[in-house]
Amino acid sequence: MKRWVLIKNLKILGESIMTDTQVYIALAVALVPGFLALRLATELYK
Repeated sequence: MKRWVLIKNLKILGESIMTDTQVYIALAVALVPGFLALRLATELYK
């Protein structure tokens, strides 16, 4: 659902160029759940 809303908002905004800072922020935000999932997986594996 969230992804669909995001795509819809991007279409409304048109083609917007992401700055380097926004790219790095997006990467950091995407890495947090990945890191937490990895920690959970290793914890459960013990």
